[in-house]
Amino acid sequence: MPETFLTKLGAPAMVAGGVANVVFWLLAATIGSFVGASAALNPLWNVSQALHVAAAAMGALGLVTIYAAYQARLGVLGLISFVIAFLGALCYFADGVIALAIFPAVAKAAPPLLATDGAFNAPPVMFAFIAFSAISMIGYVAMSWALHRARLLPAPALALLTTGAILSNLPPGPVPAQVIQIGGILFGLGGVWIGFALAPSRLSAERLNPNVESLLGG
Repeated sequence: MPETFLTKLGAPAMVAGGVANVVFWLLAATIGSFVGASAALNPLWNVSQALHVAAAAMGALGLVTIYAAYQARLGVLGLISFVIAFLGALCYFADGVIALAIFPAVAKAAPPLLATDGAFNAPPVMFAFIAFSAISMIGYVAMSWALHRARLLPAPALALLTTGAILSNLPPGPVPAQVIQIGGILFGLGGVWIGFALAPSRLSAERLNPNVESLLGG
């Protein structure tokens, strides 16, 4: 099978997205918190959140590549987990866009809104962020399990991704920030490993979903 849009860009996107995730979480650890106006006004904030957005976008492309390559072998569980994981990637993207475009403006105009007891950390806004994290966690854990069950990708890489997806989406406050940050780094490293495992030669040997392939211009 000749190389397609997916086989050319999917695996590198997964690697780049994983690297962006690792750097994002390292910068997040340097900033120290996602809460408070001072965090959103930190000089590193915009860089970190731009990486957040890029990581989410490239991770979404990676998910499409994985499902397009292996959909025939993933079955119903694979389809359901892919849909949830893709929604989780979109939630992660939306979370990054909000943090990048809205938080700094709010931090300048109305800093109390970003305080621990501010409107952005209370219902109903808080419920939206909880939903983002829950969908992302459930989707990536389910997708990793489906891929592991079908023995399609390295088990250690999937374990890294699963552990990272769980830890990085735990609620800040009850869970120490360092645990969440370590989870984010593990999630990124798992994505890098999976990206390298998605070699174009290996993907080309699989039967890509023709609907997805034609949609993306393959």
